[in-house]
Amino acid sequence: MREGPCKIPKIKIFVRSFTIVARVASAIYAYLRKFMGVLKLNLRQCFAHSYSNKH
Repeated sequence: MREGPCKIPKIKIFVRSFTIVARVASAIYAYLRKFMGVLKLNLRQCFAHSYSNKH
């Protein structure tokens, strides 16, 4: 039973680091989605401009 107290803090640290990683990953994912949305809008506008200019 001596190894019991040693294992619990490791699990707590693991859970804490996991939650931090998950939070960071979700933030990066949201930022990337926003960035891709802006990029798609810009690309669409560029294509529309070039298309209207050609015709």
